[in-house]
Amino acid sequence: MVRSLPFATIARTPRSLIIAIAVLVALSVAGGPRAPIASAQSFTRTVATMYVDGSFAGASLTLAQERPEPIADLGLTPIGRNRLSSVRASGNGVSLYSGLNFTGLCQHKKSDDTWLGDDPIGDDNVESVQLGNTCNRDVLLCEHADRGGKCEVVKGDRGDLRGSEVGNDTVSSISVPSGVTISVFSDVWYGGRCQSFQQSVSNLAGGGNVQPSYIGNDAISSIRFGYHCHDWNLTHATVVAGNSSDVSCPEGFTKNPRDLNEGAGGKFIYLCTMSGYDPPLYVLTDTEHSDSVEGARCTNGGVKGNIDLNWGAGGKYIYLCVGTETWAWLRPITDVAVHTSATIFGAETCPSGWERATADLNDGAGGKYVWLCVKRR
Repeated sequence: MVRSLPFATIARTPRSLIIAIAVLVALSVAGGPRAPIASAQSFTRTVATMYVDGSFAGASLTLAQERPEPIADLGLTPIGRNRLSSVRASGNGVSLYSGLNFTGLCQHKKSDDTWLGDDPIGDDNVESVQLGNTCNRDVLLCEHADRGGKCEVVKGDRGDLRGSEVGNDTVSSISVPSGVTISVFSDVWYGGRCQSFQQSVSNLAGGGNVQPSYIGNDAISSIRFGYHCHDWNLTHATVVAGNSSDVSCPEGFTKNPRDLNEGAGGKFIYLCTMSGYDPPLYVLTDTEHSDSVEGARCTNGGVKGNIDLNWGAGGKYIYLCVGTETWAWLRPITDVAVHTSATIFGAETCPSGWERATADLNDGAGGKYVWLCVKRR
């Protein structure tokens, strides 16, 4: 939670009187200040707690989306096999199987159920469980983008796609049912590069509004169900810019509603992020703040973006630096937040448990103080 900042009217000074006049003229032509931006969308966390007695009583076991490893044998857990009687579920819910290793009758539960005895799965009849809806596990692998060319339905782990209908090193698009998690590998028998998916991808090569995948195009040699390559972390970050607040992020990215140019005029600029089980980001920071494009360098690692964070607002040239490289003292980034302040009081500070990732992203341009905070694992 960000603490309230003291009310004050300390205005920031633009880098020159000429820039101040230009901003005022631009605002008058545009018809005044920008409209406020809508608040961020909220999402429901996927959690399931299973109980050995009805009405959510007795011993229990909880699965959550942060560590959703499937349980192929409940006999290896404290609640045991064939003992479940009630379930609490939210988000994508949980799939209950009457057999070991996700076999037998399968029932998906997305809401609370005080007694399983009147369900098809039955009371005291669950032997394995998996978070999400995995009762429909059919994954479609296709050799061309947008499910084109030869396609093959895959229902379970495949350690070697050589000789398969779709073939080895040929897949360009993947269709994944809601609630299903898969991981694909660049080598047979689950070796090489690994990328996890919980949604369909129309083009693994990227293009248009689709980000290139980490696994790559024509590179898949094996596939596993219910397996995650990495912990849940922040995996991608970029910025988009446009002439209005409705500029969109690339496919699969979530848009932060805070304008990185807030109060300074210029382009509307937003941070876009993606989280998942791909290799995590370790670097998310800003370049040096420079009077030239060339002088704005990533000195703390990462790859320099292509959008000036002060685009159209004057001030310093500043770009985002993003990278997956790491050093011994760095831990994976799990989340990022955009913070703003109208005054210098409290500017560039972060809540407890977070660390400051950038300096003022409106440096020299006037407007609000804008900075990023990140949380690490």
